[in-house]
Parts: sequence; C-alpha cells; structure tokens
Amino acid sequence: ERVVNAVFPGRLLAVVEAQQVDTADLAEEVAAGLDAGKPVLVQGAESLEVSAVASVLDVAHGAGGWLSLTFRQPYGAPLDSPGLRHLEAAGVPVAVLPPLRSRTQDLERALPELASRLGGGRVHGLSPALVTRLLREPWPGNYHDVSAVLTEMIGLANGSELSLDD
Repeated sequence: ERVVNAVFPGRLLAVVEAQQVDTADLAEEVAAGLDAGKPVLVQGAESLEVSAVASVLDVAHGAGGWLSLTFRQPYGAPLDSPGLRHLEAAGVPVAVLPPLRSRTQDLERALPELASRLGGGRVHGLSPALVTRLLREPWPGNYHDVSAVLTEMIGLANGSELSLDD
C-alpha cells in the first residue's frame, strides 16, 4: 500500500480476489477500479482460465492505469500456469519474487509495521524472541500466512508488544 500511495497519492488500491469473483464479472470489477482512477491488484490469478486473463488484459489496455496480477505457487512447484504463460506471450512484463521464506531480511523489516497496522495502533512492537521464532517458519502462504498468525496473536495479546506468550 505504501508503494501504491507513493506512486498514486490520495488514491486507494482496488484489490480483487480472483477466487471470490465470478469469472464473468472479473473484467467488470477490474474496469470499475481502473475507471475510478485506482491502481488494481488481482490476487489469486493462478486460478484463472486463459480467457479470463485475456479479458482482464483487454480491459487494462483499453482503460489505461496500473494493473497487477499475483500468481501464487505451492512450495516446490514450478512457476507455470496457463494464465502466466498467456501474460508472457502477450508481452506483459512478469516479475518473479522469491518466496518470503527465502527473504527473511524483508520479513524482519516488515513484521513490526505489519503488526502495528493489523493491530490498529494497539500493538507497538514484537519481542526479539518472537521475531526470531517467526523468521524460522517456512511461510508457505507468504504474506497471507504471516498476516493470519499476527492477527490471531493480536487478538490474544495482553500488552502492546507481541511475545511468544501471545
């Protein structure tokens, strides 16, 4: 969100969960966000058929604006899906990010801010022991898994700093 707000000041990011939107409505959802001048993020694009990806690309080309699609891959699986191959064939730049488990330095920097944001200002830090423990986890679901764990911990927290006891 911070990157989006820096590039698009005063605009909110429109997030579309591909699994929660009917394929027939996906292009309309993307178009609505782009027409409102919002950058659009389509999460879970790995579940889309090639025709749905093509429809989204057509809408984006017609409307202009910023569009990003995320493709999550199971741990150890090859980075390959029909939708991703369609993007590459259409000349759309594809950036492959290594999984969070191999970027512990990113996770270490993100944890305090993520906990603060998820805690609505109620949480102001994480104990060093908790950070060490969280860095040892494999995080197969990357950011979503980390967020879910922190959200649960925040609900159980007794103080303003999350610890192993939470």
